[in-house]
Amino acid sequence: MLLAELPPGADGRARHLVGLPGNPLAAVAGAVTLAVPLLRRLGGHVATGPPDAVCAAALPGHPRDTRLLPVRRIGRAVAPLPFDGPAMLRGLALADGLAVVPPGGAEAGAVVEILDVPRP
Repeated sequence: MLLAELPPGADGRARHLVGLPGNPLAAVAGAVTLAVPLLRRLGGHVATGPPDAVCAAALPGHPRDTRLLPVRRIGRAVAPLPFDGPAMLRGLALADGLAVVPPGGAEAGAVVEILDVPRP
């Protein structure tokens, strides 16, 4: 992923460049974590923290790294989707958000942050 501020254009305005990976899940994660916050800031919106949700089921994690996992809302809780591979568009299309899963995963009942997935 790439986030860069370029020299001002001919009109004197700041310019930015966002580069996203080719893998669909990584591209959405990059858009949610880089592009959306940048556009909100440039638009003058106040930054707000992501909402929290309780895990209705255990969320699998990476042994050492934080993972953004597509999840579906079940009432006030979230559950993982069966199609969560990096190139699987089906799980992403069904996702209500991306759970920020700490290293090692999150057990059922744990609280995790949820990043909204932009919808058209």
